[in-house]
Amino acid sequence: MASEILGLFTSPEEYQMRQQQAQQNRALQFAQLNPFEKASYGIYQGAQQLGGATAGLFGMQDPQLRKISMRQQMLTGANGGVGIDLRDPNSMLRAAEIAQQFDPEFAQGLVIAANDLAKNMAEMRSKSATAAKTQAEIDRENQYRQAVAALGPEATSDQLLALASQYGSIDKSLTALQTGEIAKAERTRRTEEAQSKIDAKKEAAELEYKRKTEAAEIESTRKKEAAEAEATRRKEAALALANSQKERDAINRGFQKTIAEIAQSNKPPKFLNPSLQTKEIENLESIDKADAQLKGLDAPIKNLTPDPKTKKSLLELGPVDNLFNYGRNVLSLSSEKSRAYEELKSAIDTAINIKVSNEKGQQTDADVLRQAKALIAAGGGNDSEVTRQALIRFRDAVQKDKENNIKLIESRRKSQGVEPYGFSSGGTRTVPFSELK
Repeated sequence: MASEILGLFTSPEEYQMRQQQAQQNRALQFAQLNPFEKASYGIYQGAQQLGGATAGLFGMQDPQLRKISMRQQMLTGANGGVGIDLRDPNSMLRAAEIAQQFDPEFAQGLVIAANDLAKNMAEMRSKSATAAKTQAEIDRENQYRQAVAALGPEATSDQLLALASQYGSIDKSLTALQTGEIAKAERTRRTEEAQSKIDAKKEAAELEYKRKTEAAEIESTRKKEAAEAEATRRKEAALALANSQKERDAINRGFQKTIAEIAQSNKPPKFLNPSLQTKEIENLESIDKADAQLKGLDAPIKNLTPDPKTKKSLLELGPVDNLFNYGRNVLSLSSEKSRAYEELKSAIDTAINIKVSNEKGQQTDADVLRQAKALIAAGGGNDSEVTRQALIRFRDAVQKDKENNIKLIESRRKSQGVEPYGFSSGGTRTVPFSELK
């Protein structure tokens, strides 16, 4: 940097060496001149030497040499110079103020060098501060992870949020909420598993109650038929004993009435036998599940269907939109779109439950299972139209499976001479489930 500030020569000695080198070059050129040129050059050279001797006699100095000497003294501090610290922009600026009086060019060079040095020093301080900040964030992140690990898997959402607030970050808050939701889901799963066992015992008790009720109804029917047979026998005996037309007519009218009553009582029974009724109950449960699934699919399909006028749907899927909607729901800041996203997730969860139930051995219609798997695959992506089409195919498969169960129920009842169950035109059951118990 010193040579850049001082100019072409860094010292008076180097300047003088360059001057001597120039004289030697001119002497070499003189040796190559003709006599006339040499004579002319000799006159010029003599005048130049005379001028130099005269200048030296009167104490005059080469201006360039004098400028370089003064710059060297200012830089090194020799001969009473100020001395310049090339590592200190302020020292360079103070020297520039002094140099401005006798060497503006040197002063300008000092100012430019001081500004460049100050800029470089500022950049180095900025980089050091950035590195320190980054390291501090890394240390805080490690402390946060250690604190979360110390809470263990049973940590509550409040505890996780408190840690996230302490170590400060919206990302940590979302992560804490997600971790809390996972723990909450596990507790819910255990509760549901216990409730499932209770429900199984309750269902077994209800089936036993049905069996006893059906046995009592069979016994009641048997007694009713025996009573009707006894009534017929007595009427026939009365007819045989009747001696007059009036008595016979009266007996006949009574007999006809009895026959009508018996015919009325011989309507098709309302219930199947116990073994077939168990199958009917399974069909009815499948219909109820289908109704619930169909109801849960209506809203997601509607939310993903583009409006005929605007050509846009309420819910649009994508990496950013999905994360944003999930975050609003987790933070209890739900909107119409985020609630629509939650309804879509619920529909996909229904498909997942069907798949899991089938894997555990529960029989599932093949087409329903296939479309459920397709919906799970589509729901994991970000294409709104692909997901909507998967929902529609899944809905159609569920509706078809429901209709097949209705046909099985009515066909079974017809083959057994039992009165129809009584479904409405839309496939809704009109007979309460309680009448089967």
